[in-house]
Amino acid sequence: MRLISVAEKMRNKDADEGFDLEVIDGLLRSALIAYMRCFGSGARPVLCHSDAAEFGPELAERHQNFKDLRDKYVAHCVAPLDENAGA
Repeated sequence: MRLISVAEKMRNKDADEGFDLEVIDGLLRSALIAYMRCFGSGARPVLCHSDAAEFGPELAERHQNFKDLRDKYVAHCVAPLDENAGA
């Protein structure tokens, strides 16, 4: 199931329809990491974070929000009680 489909179902979910929040969390984390890899360094061809400005102001702001989410909660989390700490 694609992430967009999951998000749409979450938005329109009925009370009887259950969602595994751990699966959704994993999908969202994976999506953030995959998106931000386009802007990283390494062997792959990359975009620069400054390239996001060419998206226009609204999308550039979203790009920054995604980066901040990835940095704070996924890739570089420093919270001592983070559920992924030591994993």
